[in-house]
Amino acid sequence: MTVNNSNLNIGSLMGSMNRTSSPMSGIYENLGQAKMIAGGGYHKLLSNYYKQYNKEGEAKTNNSTSADDAKTIERVKSSADELSKAAESLRGEKQYSKDNMDELYKKVSAYVDAYNDTVDVADDSNTKGVLSAGSKMVKSTAANESMLSKVGISVDSKNKLSIDKEKFMAADVNTMKTLFAGSGSYGYQTKLQASMMKNAEEVEAKKTATYNADGKYGNNYASSYNDYI
Repeated sequence: MTVNNSNLNIGSLMGSMNRTSSPMSGIYENLGQAKMIAGGGYHKLLSNYYKQYNKEGEAKTNNSTSADDAKTIERVKSSADELSKAAESLRGEKQYSKDNMDELYKKVSAYVDAYNDTVDVADDSNTKGVLSAGSKMVKSTAANESMLSKVGISVDSKNKLSIDKEKFMAADVNTMKTLFAGSGSYGYQTKLQASMMKNAEEVEAKKTATYNADGKYGNNYASSYNDYI
């Protein structure tokens, strides 16, 4: 049975970001999918999708509870925000020069740390928007793995990044600029997915606003998070 949903469909969740006719594009896409499967991301994404429907294919009633708890919501929002800022700091093209390598290394290192933290917290999330954006982010990184390696950045089997300072400092700054500067760059695509994760968790936070035991309308998310901190 085909399930139609205007807000979410399985094709949009599992589809690639930027399909091209290049022979290499299929290889990169399959690599990204393999890493998501190995990490369990696709299983969680599919489970989350099908939980919305009963066995007849009808949408289940939304009970206005969030998919993530307060702690996870805040962790995803904070990490995604840091990643977005780190990617944004690398967009200016004028900074890419051999005279500015120390500063560039600091910024790219901050990007790598924020990216890895976001991968961790996204894996802990059950929010479909976070899972979908995380999937696209990982696939984009896989598609750019060869170019990232040219500037000393490697990707491991758990989708984490690491940076080799010696290789980075000796790398071509134009390759760095291609990766991180401008609106069509790999870095900018990461920024977009990070922003989508943050927005998805902001929506989840609003879902927790319900009537409390005293009959007053309150926000369980806010109270739960205040208890946590």
